[in-house]
Formats: sequence, structure tokens, C-alpha cells
Amino acid sequence: MVDESKIIFFTGAPGSKWSATAHLIGMNTKWPVNNSDYSAERTYEHPMTAGPEGPVAHQGAYWGPGNEFGTEFHDLKNCSKEYVIEEIEKPYVDKSWDKYRIIKCHQFANNLDWIHENFPTSPIIMVMRPDSHCLVGWRDGADGWNSIKYPDYKTYYKNNEILKKEIERENINVRLFVNMHDVEIHKIRRKYWKKYWSLEPDTKEKNRYMDNVEMRALRHKNPYLAWTVDMAVFKLGDEFGL
Repeated sequence: MVDESKIIFFTGAPGSKWSATAHLIGMNTKWPVNNSDYSAERTYEHPMTAGPEGPVAHQGAYWGPGNEFGTEFHDLKNCSKEYVIEEIEKPYVDKSWDKYRIIKCHQFANNLDWIHENFPTSPIIMVMRPDSHCLVGWRDGADGWNSIKYPDYKTYYKNNEILKKEIERENINVRLFVNMHDVEIHKIRRKYWKKYWSLEPDTKEKNRYMDNVEMRALRHKNPYLAWTVDMAVFKLGDEFGL
């Protein structure tokens, strides 16, 4: 039986560093995460992050238009709850519900009220980065249109004009939801990972993902581009100020 309190609806605009953030959460032991949606086919390694410690990658299932699962998740008001649960369950090899599941979909940002109303016990995690930083980071830094093979972006975002408008829309809808529900916003730094998630950079993998989210390589070269990434966590625990 599905445990709705273990469904984490996870969202962030393209270029927000949401994928790296989700992967770090997937390594925490405080709220153990079911990562059995991970597979070689559901992996994309960013070529510009290649190095001696390994790359940063998109990993596991993604939901939304153009992807394997939840192709109607951009329009949840016209979806049944049964359809949403069915699509959530599909990619997982481990069918048990003793761990949390991170359900990643950009367009959840535009459906937060529906999610809150229809899944009242499910946590929502929102990753935030300024519009211009998301756009430049995804389009130019990651060379998104030409380089990113997974997940799919071309089906929904189509071109730079639509991408820019949708990033702005997703970010403003997240901010509106956060303000409406008085959700605390936290800067994603190493001390944040340690305090709230009991995560330390004690492996090469954790260290490089934390570096990527914090954009440490850019912090002194171009502080503007290394703008802080923020996260708001709703209904997961009192630790987050809820």
C-alpha cells in the first residue's frame, strides 16, 4: 500500500541545481530514500564536470512531458490522483514504502496548490535560484540544448523564449507558495547539509556534488554567477521550521 507521507514532490526550474540537490538528499540517512529508480539508462553525466573525482550527473527517474513517466504532470488539475500514484510507482524496482521517494518534476512548481490539497501528508521540496542564473546556467553553462540528453527538455521548453518564460513562471509560483504557507528558506551550504540532513562531505561523491551546488569553482572568479542556491522544505519535519 502506498504511504503518501513518503512521497517527496521535488521541484526546481531548469538550471536551479535541483538535480544535484536531489542526488545529495538521496544519500542522506536521516530520511532514507529509495533510489531503486536509478539505472544506467536514466543517467546523464555533465561533460564540463568531468575530473579526477568523477562527474556530476542527472540520475534516476524524471517525471513530466517528454519523459518516461508522468507525461501529464504539467497539468495535474486534469489528472486523477490514481494516475499520479500509478506514474509515481512505475520506475521503482523496490516496491516497498519503508523509504522516501523523490519524485522530480519541473512542472510541479506550477501545481503546488493541487499537490498540497490532494496529497496533504506528502512533503514538498523546492529548489530556488534567480531566474537569470537558472537561464544562463542551463542554456550556456550546461549547454542544455546541445548537450543534455536526459531528462527531456525539448518537448516542453522547445526554445529559448519559452524556456525563459517558464523559468520565470516556475520560480514565481514557488515563491508564491512559500510565502503563502510561510515556509522557511535555507541557503544550501555545507553547514546546511550537516545541520538538517546529517550529511558531510566525507566521500568524493558528496564533496563534488556539494561543490557543484555551491558553485565553489566560481565563487572567487565570478561571485555573481556563483549566486546562492536556496531550498524550502514543506511538511518533512520540524527541523525545517514548519
